Amino acid sequence: MEEEPLLINKTIKKIEIWLRTTGTNVKSTPKTRMDTIKSRAIYIINFFWLNMDLGGAVVWFISGIANKKSFTELTYVSPCITLSFLANFKCFFLFLNEDTVDKLLETLRELEMNERSRPRHKDKDAIMVHEHKFLTNLISFLNVFFCGLIVAFAIGPVTLTIFIYVTTNEVDLQLPFLIIYPFDAFQLKIWPWVYLHQIWSEVVVIVGLGAADYLFYIFCSNISVQFQLLKYNIENLIPDDETCGHLVNVEEVRAEFVDLTKWHQDLISSVKLLETIYTRSTLLNFVSSSALICLTGFNVLAGSDFVYVMTFVSFLFLSSLQIFFLCFFGDLLLTSSVKVSDAVYNCRWYLAGTSLGKDLLLVQTRSQTPCKLTAWDFSEVNLKSFMTILSTAWSYFALLQTLYGSAISSKMPKPLLFDGSLDKLGVLFRYSGMNLEKDIVAPMDTIKHRWLYTLNYFSVLSAEIAGIYYIITGIIQGKSFIEVTSVAPCLTFSLLALIKCSYHHMYEKNIKELINLLRDLERKENDRTECADKQEIIDEEAGFLNKVINVLYVLNCCMIVVFDMTPMVLIAVKYYKTKQFEMLLPYLDVFSFIPYELVYWPFAYVHQIWSECMVLLSMAAADYLFFTCCTYIRIQFRLLQYDFERIIPDRSISKEERFDEAEFRDKFRELVQWHQDLIRSAIILDIIYSKSTLFNFLSSSLVICLTGFNVTIVDDIVIIVTFLTFLSMALMQVFFLCFFADLMMTASLEVSNAVYNCKWYLGNTQVGKQLLLVQTRAQEPCKLTAAGFADVNLNAFMRVLSSAWSYFALLQTVYGR
Repeated sequence: MEEEPLLINKTIKKIEIWLRTTGTNVKSTPKTRMDTIKSRAIYIINFFWLNMDLGGAVVWFISGIANKKSFTELTYVSPCITLSFLANFKCFFLFLNEDTVDKLLETLRELEMNERSRPRHKDKDAIMVHEHKFLTNLISFLNVFFCGLIVAFAIGPVTLTIFIYVTTNEVDLQLPFLIIYPFDAFQLKIWPWVYLHQIWSEVVVIVGLGAADYLFYIFCSNISVQFQLLKYNIENLIPDDETCGHLVNVEEVRAEFVDLTKWHQDLISSVKLLETIYTRSTLLNFVSSSALICLTGFNVLAGSDFVYVMTFVSFLFLSSLQIFFLCFFGDLLLTSSVKVSDAVYNCRWYLAGTSLGKDLLLVQTRSQTPCKLTAWDFSEVNLKSFMTILSTAWSYFALLQTLYGSAISSKMPKPLLFDGSLDKLGVLFRYSGMNLEKDIVAPMDTIKHRWLYTLNYFSVLSAEIAGIYYIITGIIQGKSFIEVTSVAPCLTFSLLALIKCSYHHMYEKNIKELINLLRDLERKENDRTECADKQEIIDEEAGFLNKVINVLYVLNCCMIVVFDMTPMVLIAVKYYKTKQFEMLLPYLDVFSFIPYELVYWPFAYVHQIWSECMVLLSMAAADYLFFTCCTYIRIQFRLLQYDFERIIPDRSISKEERFDEAEFRDKFRELVQWHQDLIRSAIILDIIYSKSTLFNFLSSSLVICLTGFNVTIVDDIVIIVTFLTFLSMALMQVFFLCFFADLMMTASLEVSNAVYNCKWYLGNTQVGKQLLLVQTRAQEPCKLTAAGFADVNLNAFMRVLSSAWSYFALLQTVYGR
């Protein structure tokens, strides 16, 4: 029977493709001279290939400084340069310490073979299996993440080029990275080769970082496992035999103790070898990570373009993830080495003689000094260092905000803030086909602005019908309640998206009227005298809105990626395990054909993905427009409140100083008309969203109930996570709907307090009566409703949760186990 391969060889084999791609001569099997020649050749080719692009990026950076480009433009290329330098150094030090790597790898193989020669025990097997499984799962996750990153950066510029051509009929060639070449890289004949050159450079950087880090994780994990096994053996060194009160087989125990001591010494030597390999590159890693996290975080906040922001979010996530796992595995090794001291104390040493006790004390004393990895002795590699890196990055970030934050803001053009918020929603309305501001008069306008909407509508509708048919056939076939309702969240969200789209289409004229009204109100406010307090109100409210929409954008994108990629990942995993293709789809729909046949499967997969994207885009477009309108109406109410509080000047009564009545009357007329416009804005917003909000409330109670019930009933972790995702999505969607409506309603009521605080007692009787009329009207809130059945506020959110809980309790009574 063939002997099972070593765990360390199995793990090395898992990353061999990464090692070969970077030219790192590490294998799970014995190396030959030909392997060395091939790896040297690949390393040299990659080295010169990458550094050609790296040199061009550095030249771009220097020329940017010479041409006085803005700080944000200069730092756009800094993550690429930093990561390229880091990949260079990591691969170089692996190449430089190749003999040390081979020696360490051979030592760990010998230690694992020695362990196999010892008596087996289920606890020791559990340690090895758990650590190996964790490591392989982590590598698989990072493989998917890195590959996704490579694909995103590879297809992004091509997609942007196609989009620009479709929208403007102009060919504007794009490249992934900003690099200066000694020729025109944007010539059509040269551009494809430059594009491929940059993509391979990106692959070299990502794979170089991944290969070096994976090797580090493998070494740390295997040394940690050996420390844990050593701990177990030391704890069980002295048998638990208290019949005579002392140790019987002294010589046998001492011989085993000597073996364990040599084992400990070998592990200490292994840590030193690992330190030799990685110590210098780790120092650069620590320094560069602080700079990367700082610069990418600053650019995320400074940027306004969604694609630009998402690019830096990916860099921020990559650098944070990379340095975290580096510190995590360093900490894992350190912790496991220290625990040997506890093992010595727990090994029933009191049954041993004085001689063996002194030897054990020596081992305990040595093991209290942790086997740690360092960044060239400047810092230890552990989780405390990770927190120090984040702290340092935050310090740099605060400094950049102080130096450049205000300068960047002042250089930005100042259009209407409301227009800026609408532009942020442009991509949602553009791809969902929902018309926001275009005038539709002629038949050609209808075709131009309705074709995508119609296509998306019928795409989602067909998926909706297929899902309903699945429920009907499930009921007929006697499927369980959980199986039948598993598709309910998708159906409900799809139906909600269709209803929101339909009402948006029905009330297009009202939407345009509301947008124009809010623009006019903002223009009038811009014409008034500038005030720091009023600007603070605007910045606070608009900033909060932007943060909410940014977070929701990211969550929606993550949902799309997760639900679309999960079947592909499962197909790959099953093929890897069984060598058989099992076609899977994101959702349970019934088609008029067999969707799991290879001929039809791609069509069904793309159809479901597109339907999901349209559901999320349509819901997001309608909801974000609602949030935006509520926020800007609230801003206007707060500004109106500010002006009402100061409508009567603070003059002295004792000196009988009175305000100018004509001046008051003009100002009062302006404020009353402003208030009337705001009331009209709230009414229009209620007309647009009233009916769809009613269905939103009903569907949210249903979805929260069903998803919560399924989470408590099923045992499969994949299904639980899926339903938890639906549950959190439903909760967030209806919460923010109620939250923003509540903010608007509260702001409208505060106008009444502003009138009361306006020093009305300095005016005459007529002024008092006029102010009383405004105050009386302001005490009636400008509220949004769900078709008149309920007010849209936080109390309504609590009622939605209460209804969901009632339905949930009923389901638990009827179907719960």
